[in-house]
Amino acid sequence: MATFRKHGRGWQARVRRGGYPDEVKTFPSKADAERWARAIEGDMDRGEFVSRTEAEQTTFGEIIQRYIETITPKKRGHVEETVRLKATLRHRIAKLSMANLTPQEVADYRDGRLLVCKANTVIRDLAVISSIINHARREWGIVIQNPVEMIRKPMMPPGRDRVLSQAEEGRLVHELAPTGRRKPNIITMFKNGSTKIPMNRIGPLAKALAVDPAHLLRLAMSEYLPDTWDAIEDIMQSTVLTANELKLVRAYREVTGDSDAEATVINRDAVIAIVAA
Repeated sequence: MATFRKHGRGWQARVRRGGYPDEVKTFPSKADAERWARAIEGDMDRGEFVSRTEAEQTTFGEIIQRYIETITPKKRGHVEETVRLKATLRHRIAKLSMANLTPQEVADYRDGRLLVCKANTVIRDLAVISSIINHARREWGIVIQNPVEMIRKPMMPPGRDRVLSQAEEGRLVHELAPTGRRKPNIITMFKNGSTKIPMNRIGPLAKALAVDPAHLLRLAMSEYLPDTWDAIEDIMQSTVLTANELKLVRAYREVTGDSDAEATVINRDAVIAIVAA
């Protein structure tokens, strides 16, 4: 049965039924409380009732923190995941209750992250969030739909199709050739994944290939240590810029008088931007 009592400036409804936990909720008016109680009792009569109390009283941030403490340490990439999740804890989405974690809220989170991160980083963020929500649904009594499964995922950028010229291959082989023993086919080893670009040789390699060292570092880190690279960018709140990208930033600062004016991207494919006055 349902009971109602004055509670502060509102009305508190309590529904008691054998075989169910007590359901309690406070409303601005008694009419709202009675309407809610009738809906709860109707669901119980039909055998369709599922309590959402835990989802309403638990924030997403509390779920993330519990996941960090109990699940993440058991994973191989626990350091990178901890950094990623602590960054998510600073976002407003972490302050929402699990019941209010709607597809629209997750879509807003996605769009905000896309302004500062690459699509593949945001895809990994969403995958971790989805995993946390599914675990909370299975193990921690959080009765909600998974909103991540209901939103559009970012489009992955097209893969790189540039190949090295013969001259570039020759410079690369020369730079990486071991001393005093037979030269391996280093290009084949890179292609089949049997060896990696040595991080301590990024500078000389970039010079040999006539490419920007920041660009080569970013490519190598994204390929070999993507989670570590994402963590570095999250902590630094920036990314490594190539010389060409730095020219664009300096031109933007010169045009705006270093005022941090908002730039409107007209065509992302063409990388054309108009600076708002």
